[in-house]
Amino acid sequence: IDLCFIRTTINFVIALFVVIGTKQDVMDIPKEHRSLLALRCIVGLIGFTCNVYTVSLIPLFLTSIIFNTSPFWTSIMQYCTAGVSISYSEMIGMLGCFGGVIVLSLAKKADIHIEISELSYEPDGFFDIAINAENAVKFDTLSYAGYLAGIAFAFTTAWGMAIVGVLTRRFQDIHFSVLMFHYGWSSSLILLVYILIDHFSSGRGTLR
Repeated sequence: IDLCFIRTTINFVIALFVVIGTKQDVMDIPKEHRSLLALRCIVGLIGFTCNVYTVSLIPLFLTSIIFNTSPFWTSIMQYCTAGVSISYSEMIGMLGCFGGVIVLSLAKKADIHIEISELSYEPDGFFDIAINAENAVKFDTLSYAGYLAGIAFAFTTAWGMAIVGVLTRRFQDIHFSVLMFHYGWSSSLILLVYILIDHFSSGRGTLR
């Protein structure tokens, strides 16, 4: 959360300088775009937050593979919302990415079971066998659950990036700095409120 707050605050500051330098009116947003702009800000924040947690749960190479499916999700969303056709190369690439993710996921589960078997059968006695077996089951469940959570976060980020991409195409008449400005201040405000609530309610927040 700290990293997300720093990033969104930096985005806001940069956007503010660009808005001032280019003399953009940040309030000049057409009414039909205001709800979509709010949605873009929320989805962008969720996507980046999931991105931060993803890299701590799954390997970086797998994270990159899933993130790179974003253009394909964008194509699907564009087809569903605007009727833009999907090329055969995009469909082949999408199937290849999904197949790779499934294979890597199954391989990870197999590696965890191998590590557990090596951990479980090096005891000194009967009671050590029982304790190690119990710990191994916990390790198996938590490790694989965290791995699946990382994959879910990665796909959420990819979907979020796709939604942001689709929505951004609808804002072609709005300067990019205005989009960054509204994303920066709204996301920073949401994260700041969360950080303050977490700090004062639990006593273990980032301000401790």
